[in-house]
Amino acid sequence: MHRFYIIPVLLCALLNHSTMLLAGGNGPVPAQYRAETITIHTDRDFYIAGERVYFRLDISNSYNEPASSIAYLVIRNRHSEVIERASLIVEDNMAKGSIYLPDTLSTSYYQLVAFTNLMRNFPEEYYAFKQIVAINRFDDTPYESLLPVNNDPAGYLAAPGNRSSGQESKGPPPDEPLRISMPGTTAGTRELFELEIESLLPGGTPAILTISVAQSSSFADGQRNKDAGGRDTTVPDRNPGINEGTTTAGTRGVTGATAAGSRFAGSSWFFKETNGPVLTGRVQNSINGEGIPGATVILSVTDTTLNLLYAITDNNGIFHFRLNDYHDGRQLWLSLYNDGNISDHAEIIIDNRYSLRIPFIPDTGRQMIPGREHILASRDIVRVNKTLGIDHNLHEERAARGFRPVIYSNPAHTLETLREYEYLENLQEIARELLPFLRIRRQGDLYTSTMMLRYEDTYLQDTPAYFIDGIYTGDLNNLMHLDSDDIERIELHNYNWRHGNILFPGIVALFSTGRHYSEIEPAGGTTTTFQHQAAGFSSYNPPDHAKTEMRRSRPDFRQLLLWDPAFIIGPEQQKKVVSFFTSDLKGEFTVKVSGFTGNGKIISQEARFIVADKEVAGTSNSRVPINLNPAESRDVAQQPENGMAAAINTTEVSPRNTEERDGTPPVTAAKEINSEDKDTEKLFEQGLSGRVTPPPRRLIGDQHYPDEEWHRGDVTLEHGQVVYNKLLRYNGYLDELFWLYEGDYQQVLIDRNMVKEFRFRSVFTGETTLFRKLEIDSPLFIGKNEIFAEILYEGDISVYTCRRVIETARGDYMLGNIIYGGMRIKPSHVYIIRLPDGTMHTTRRISRRSILGMFPDNRREVRRLLREHNMIPRTEQELVKTAIILGNYFK
Repeated sequence: MHRFYIIPVLLCALLNHSTMLLAGGNGPVPAQYRAETITIHTDRDFYIAGERVYFRLDISNSYNEPASSIAYLVIRNRHSEVIERASLIVEDNMAKGSIYLPDTLSTSYYQLVAFTNLMRNFPEEYYAFKQIVAINRFDDTPYESLLPVNNDPAGYLAAPGNRSSGQESKGPPPDEPLRISMPGTTAGTRELFELEIESLLPGGTPAILTISVAQSSSFADGQRNKDAGGRDTTVPDRNPGINEGTTTAGTRGVTGATAAGSRFAGSSWFFKETNGPVLTGRVQNSINGEGIPGATVILSVTDTTLNLLYAITDNNGIFHFRLNDYHDGRQLWLSLYNDGNISDHAEIIIDNRYSLRIPFIPDTGRQMIPGREHILASRDIVRVNKTLGIDHNLHEERAARGFRPVIYSNPAHTLETLREYEYLENLQEIARELLPFLRIRRQGDLYTSTMMLRYEDTYLQDTPAYFIDGIYTGDLNNLMHLDSDDIERIELHNYNWRHGNILFPGIVALFSTGRHYSEIEPAGGTTTTFQHQAAGFSSYNPPDHAKTEMRRSRPDFRQLLLWDPAFIIGPEQQKKVVSFFTSDLKGEFTVKVSGFTGNGKIISQEARFIVADKEVAGTSNSRVPINLNPAESRDVAQQPENGMAAAINTTEVSPRNTEERDGTPPVTAAKEINSEDKDTEKLFEQGLSGRVTPPPRRLIGDQHYPDEEWHRGDVTLEHGQVVYNKLLRYNGYLDELFWLYEGDYQQVLIDRNMVKEFRFRSVFTGETTLFRKLEIDSPLFIGKNEIFAEILYEGDISVYTCRRVIETARGDYMLGNIIYGGMRIKPSHVYIIRLPDGTMHTTRRISRRSILGMFPDNRREVRRLLREHNMIPRTEQELVKTAIILGNYFK
């Protein structure tokens, strides 16, 4: 790379090629380019409908960055139809939990598919896949339902229970990663059993593992988990032609651009979801399919409070919304804001992230079909558990951290409980009698409305925006039939109100007494979608037979004895003991340990033991490593004459690590689409909210602002979102923040209740000034309980200042031929000192006396400290130094 200046043309070609790969080109994608990969671990391979599939997803990021915070998992049937879906919270590059298999599932093969939103920029071949089998417990011929279409003419499935992996024994590999040691090869029923997992990795390399202990007949012979590249070292490629792009599925594409399955054009990026799920869509002309650029899309949900997100479409008509927990489990309404520039033929198409293009072609080989005896026994076990209400799943709801995206903190006028008034037959009558700020007129068969500007005797020039139950309607005429019995509350916001790039010429929000929004036909280009709630964490909670309340009268027919999705070993603890209780079931059980090392290597290990009656169970107390032969039968429980079968000791390596181990230098990947970047963050920015105002009058003396210039700055809203790089200035007389909207250079008074803090950057010195909203109780701020204060220093003792501007006198003043008037003003700063106990003291003068007055119980120590440091505070810098000295002393 140090010679890049010699070959700029080749470098540009390389970057363009990388971008095409990220955009989801048809060609195979080398592992180094794939932004993220996923591996699926499950507790078993064979299930009965009505059981849960316990899983863990390992998400690795190829750029050594944190993985996406959300992953998606779907279950498909053999017809490639999605039957279950889940969005999962990723923590520490891992998602774990369970997904329920509905009782109504037919006996068949099913497929788990896992991916992240960022992975959708690549071909679906690079998702993660895992095949399972589900048996309907009311199916009379479940085993025959799983046979190949040709009904097995060769007869290789004629002897169920004698399945063989077909592999030759080659002995354990010389570099086995793990050792599983047991106290013996047999155990009694309901007996405490212990395993010792020992890492044999060089240097004690850390690893995060899953441990599953279940009946051996619950696992498929020889099936290994596919990585996110679709590769499988055991089962050959069963979908020929997919990598060549010859396989298609019936999904609705996006006209006007090349789309892969449900994915949008290559110009549309699917973002790495780090701060919430991202909803992607497209606004297009319904006639010719061309994308409509510059359209404003409004997203809201039905609620008792007006809520709104908006997005502007790009040159291809693509838009993105970042959602939060507030939207989970709700119907989302997306509408086009009617600003006069939208065609009547505009429509909104929402991307379906769960729609998959590649069909599922099941592997019906002998290793993938459970034995007949296992099927029959499993059905009876699930029936008993369902009848007795036995459920070992422990579900924990995750804490919601969402916020309601409002566009104003409080309406200017609210009219409530309309039923207490005389009955009014329609919205025009309601406005005439009860809403003096709103005027509705009829012109032929249509109605028009105007709204009086608050505090001024003039009307807003354009029609206000109408909402019902939080949903944007865009047309007053659809609401006119609502009478006073239909409406619970009306909120009027009679301002020219700017919310980011949208200018509302007044807002009328109606909240109905029922679901009247469902009766309204919103403006053209409206569609809905449902936002699935991210799944809470669920864990397998087996019984503890050491407790006295576990009586023999309650059966324990667990086929799954243990599921630990996050078992960690490392250099600090290379040996760890795992303990669990066996159940009432007898036979062979398999211990499967698999996972990832810290450097990305896939490792796995297996061992087996027998559960028998206590009088014949082994009683050895010394742990011995179990090394078993993979060529022997997995159904030893049904063939006791075969003795103990062999454990499979396997080391699997992901394709990416193979290339790294072979010495292939990693290719510099194209820039990852990261929603934490400021440039990307602006796509999701909802902007600032406030009313458009004229500049304040010029007054006598010092001005309203500590600095008359507009400065570039960032604003942090109350819910945590940051709005970057806006033209801002602080008005010390009003204690308000103003924003200069660069679209039309109108000045906006920002809704202060929605602001947490803001910062300026000086264009001359580059220094940053940070203001934060503080709750204050001081006689110096009469009538105020919140102020914007500049942060001078934050520590054990913090120092703030309010850049206040006060009125000193009234009277006109002539400067030249211009009369300025009415009021004289000057700065009058107030300093706020917060002590370690949280109390706040205010003072207008910086002096030693004011400092001593804040420490009535420690005046002598404070006086001594100030003398020792020769500190006589008079300036703001000296006040900060004093706070540091006192903070260090009282710490």
